[in-house]
Amino acid sequence: MLRSGTREENALRLAERLLVTFGGIKGLAHAAIADLQKIKGIGPDKAAVIRAAAELGWRLQQQEEDDRPRVVSPAVAADLVIPDMREISEPILKIVLLNTRNNLIAVETITLSPVFGVRQVVRAIFQLAIKANAAAVILAHNHRAEEGAVPSPQDIALTAELVKAGQLFSIEVLDHLIVCQSRYVSLKERGLGFDAW
Repeated sequence: MLRSGTREENALRLAERLLVTFGGIKGLAHAAIADLQKIKGIGPDKAAVIRAAAELGWRLQQQEEDDRPRVVSPAVAADLVIPDMREISEPILKIVLLNTRNNLIAVETITLSPVFGVRQVVRAIFQLAIKANAAAVILAHNHRAEEGAVPSPQDIALTAELVKAGQLFSIEVLDHLIVCQSRYVSLKERGLGFDAW
């Protein structure tokens, strides 16, 4: 974008100095045109180009977020996970990863082993959430047909642990769904596991 530098430094060195002065690309993207022009080698044209690039980047990010589904209810979350869970007999856990506006980042799957304890499940969930830079999660796990979509005491206890862990990591646990075939139950709607914290 800079095309050329000054007599003392090439465009690459000027770019490095800009990044250092404004504290990285994020600071540079928020810099005012007047502040950019205070840097030797940045005139009105280059300052305008930098600001235009920052605005374009911001608009592109907004467009990408707007294209992602926004998860505003348990029903929307259920629509995301039920098709993959409907016919599966083995116990799995789906993690719906969301950004700060509740736009979908991704849906991850963990196969639940009988040897998994609560700590292993909590650790696996938040490792995925942190890696994805998620602000919130919705969890869903399946029950066999004979169990129905009825939350067990273990489901409620796990939910309470997840809510507590989410507070430690600043990642909100928005809901925990129990899925059985095409039906689901929201523990949040029933106030199960969310009221203790």
